[in-house]
Amino acid sequence: MWWQVVKVQRPILVGGLGLTAALWLLDSWQHWVGNISALGAIAAVGAGVWWWRQQTPVDLPDLKAQVPLDRTTVEQSLTTLHALLEQFAAETATAPRGDAVESQLTQLQQQSHQMGNELERSEFRLVILGGKGTGKTAIADYLRTSEIAASLFTLCIQELPSLFDYTTPADLDTTQIWQQVSRADLVLFTTTSDLTASEYQVIQRLHGQQRTVLVLNKQDQYLPVDRSLILQQLQQRLRPLLTTADIVPITAVPGLMKVRHHQPNGSVREWLEQPAPEIQVLSDRLQQILTQEGQQLQWASTLRGVMTLQAEAKAGLNQVRRSRALPLIEQFQWIAAATAFANPLPTLDLLATAAITTQMILELGAIYRQPFSRAQAEAIASTLAGLLFKLGLVELTTQGISTVLKSNAVTFVAGGLLQGVSAAYLTHLAGLGLVAYFQEQDPTHSATTQPLLLERLTQLLRQLFQQQQQSSLWRSLVQQGVSRLLPEGNGAIHLPQTLGVSVPQPEAQGS
Repeated sequence: MWWQVVKVQRPILVGGLGLTAALWLLDSWQHWVGNISALGAIAAVGAGVWWWRQQTPVDLPDLKAQVPLDRTTVEQSLTTLHALLEQFAAETATAPRGDAVESQLTQLQQQSHQMGNELERSEFRLVILGGKGTGKTAIADYLRTSEIAASLFTLCIQELPSLFDYTTPADLDTTQIWQQVSRADLVLFTTTSDLTASEYQVIQRLHGQQRTVLVLNKQDQYLPVDRSLILQQLQQRLRPLLTTADIVPITAVPGLMKVRHHQPNGSVREWLEQPAPEIQVLSDRLQQILTQEGQQLQWASTLRGVMTLQAEAKAGLNQVRRSRALPLIEQFQWIAAATAFANPLPTLDLLATAAITTQMILELGAIYRQPFSRAQAEAIASTLAGLLFKLGLVELTTQGISTVLKSNAVTFVAGGLLQGVSAAYLTHLAGLGLVAYFQEQDPTHSATTQPLLLERLTQLLRQLFQQQQQSSLWRSLVQQGVSRLLPEGNGAIHLPQTLGVSVPQPEAQGS
């Protein structure tokens, strides 16, 4: 089993625990000497999570196109994706592979191969987006029969479902729509008047992320003076978002016009006539965009697709690593708790848990491909301890767990239980912060190229503590601590059996 291998690789926990920790203590003593309340809480410096079982949903990456963009940039991004997938496959090969992980890996590998072919495609993808009744179908039909950029690309036109006009939000799968928008090379957003608030929000979302042309359709419904006024309002309102050239007024399907003809004999003949569409200005603008920007727009959409796959591959890889890290972290959590409970002197707690923390960081770093040296691990342990004190989490944790313990007189009389459970929780919190921090890093880079960002680690610790204050974690932790730490009748406090370590119960503990 994996824990048998881990036990062999933990010399710092067996035999040499006190000596190694003493050296670490002498090197960092000045950071917290004189703070008596801190001495018992250094047991917190470690990592432990068992409750974080739900996987954070994967968000689509920013669709923002890189300008200037060339083929080399896209190829480099593809190389990074292939490296991520190779790492994903290698790590899943040595870990339990569920059907979901296997399916995800296979799908990502297939999509990665397809992305390689995207660089050679000759079709240009154009999507038409807008509200109901804005003429999307008529515009699509016209463009399909036109000869725009016939010599440059094969124009592939897709009309997306109407926005805004649905009964409930559940009736419209906006996630799917935005995924289709992400894959497009160019977006035509249609409207028939000045923008509503909802339409303006869509334009804002597209801005800087997707090349967009606003099509102001059905101009024949307005008098000439009103047409000019609406166009000017749009140009002024959208000036930070779109250029004047990308706001195109058209009439795709003019309304029927009554024609009256006076005959020589004095009679009048009337009939309805269909005027010609006024849409050539849109054809000209699209032709200009395809000629000047078509290739770069294709590269940009391919890059967006690669970035999406990179995000999914990173999330899958982190999930595999987390499944390996959680049991390991929970073991260290209860080692720190048992050590804090068993040692009557705060100094001994500091010695033992400093060594436990250092070893935990080394093993977590190995899982997340951050190969720390022992000196680096000791420095990170010291940093974590300082952050916990600086944020005031040590005092808040002790107060919260003390309140839970006081509700049960039998458990509260065990003097070392508060110290042990507090150590377990703070170890849990610090470890969760480390796991969250590692998951944000680039999986293809090592710790030597990614220095520890203290500001970000501080933010994560604060956020995690605030989230857990709303949960029942403390009460659950106290219950587990009672079952693990209180004497079992044989005069010993047992660490997890898989570690093969038992800490003698001191006589000082009791009442």
